[in-house]
Amino acid sequence: NDYRAEADRDYGVNLDATATITIDTIAGDDVINGEEATQTITVTGTVGGDAREGDTVTLTVGDETFTGLVGADLTYAIDVPGSLLADNNSVTAEVTGSDEAGNDYRAEADRDYGVNLDATATITIDTIAGDDVINGEEATQTITVTGTVGGDAREGDTVTLTVGGETFTGTVAEDLTYAIDVPGSLLADNNSVTAEVTGTDEAGNDYRAEADRDYGVNLDATATITIDTIAGDDVINGEEATQTITVTGTVGGDAREGDTVSLTVGDETFTGQVTTDSAGNLVYAIDVPGSLLADNDSITAEVTGTDEAGNDYRAEADRDYGVNLDATATITIDTIAGDDVINGEEATQTITVTGTVGGDAREGDT
Repeated sequence: NDYRAEADRDYGVNLDATATITIDTIAGDDVINGEEATQTITVTGTVGGDAREGDTVTLTVGDETFTGLVGADLTYAIDVPGSLLADNNSVTAEVTGSDEAGNDYRAEADRDYGVNLDATATITIDTIAGDDVINGEEATQTITVTGTVGGDAREGDTVTLTVGGETFTGTVAEDLTYAIDVPGSLLADNNSVTAEVTGTDEAGNDYRAEADRDYGVNLDATATITIDTIAGDDVINGEEATQTITVTGTVGGDAREGDTVSLTVGDETFTGQVTTDSAGNLVYAIDVPGSLLADNDSITAEVTGTDEAGNDYRAEADRDYGVNLDATATITIDTIAGDDVINGEEATQTITVTGTVGGDAREGDT
């Protein structure tokens, strides 16, 4: 018996396989910082194409390789020493495997990253209170301490001021300056301020910088003033009453050249300035009408000014004097030649005429 049978079967043709692989951002920002360089960094990524769960992924960093397997979600995660990453700047990932048809595949990807292992910052403190001296008035106020930061320090960083045992904080402004209020009374109780800036750079490195500034404290100022003898003898006579009298004196303490001196006689005031004489003394010389001095018997001098620290000062002195505008005198002649008669013998001699004076007349008068 003849027979014949026939069957058909379809089949597929799969001549090759392809795969893809990617590397995620390294360490979250593609930068290895100082802290990360001491840790283990997990490098992650995804595979695609014909790559499948269980395939081998190999990471190459420098001359070292690290392997792992593709997970069910087609991702991989392989630990790499941060120190090795810090010594390089690129990682290569490779996935290899075979598809169900037996075709081999291989895919590779590179990823560059940065290395920033440390951060530095600087901070300065500006002149305190404008002159590095806290004066009496400033000690009652709030003083704004200012300065600048630099290096890796940036806007928003924290600045801490320490005065004595107290701290005050602020933040860095856009122009990299800071301004922090401090009680003047606290500054007056100390003589130094410390500023510290802290923060973290974009790579995640922490930084800290510190600066100190000394300043002075001068809470008050004192001055002295004297009045020299008026008109040479502390007496205004008739002739001096018709003249202009120059009243002189000296100042001391914190008083200085250029300060104002005011003389008050009766209800009138005359002003001048402190100068330095050839001997280096601080003196003043102010003209006053003798007629005004003759109408009074006392003069007041006042010096006012501000010391270099900004403290105001004032000193006052009084001086009494006498006024004697006219003088009277008397004179007498004793008996001439003993009997008010010149005889013949006396006429041949020298006769001494004597007498006395009184009133304001005095020894040495002519």
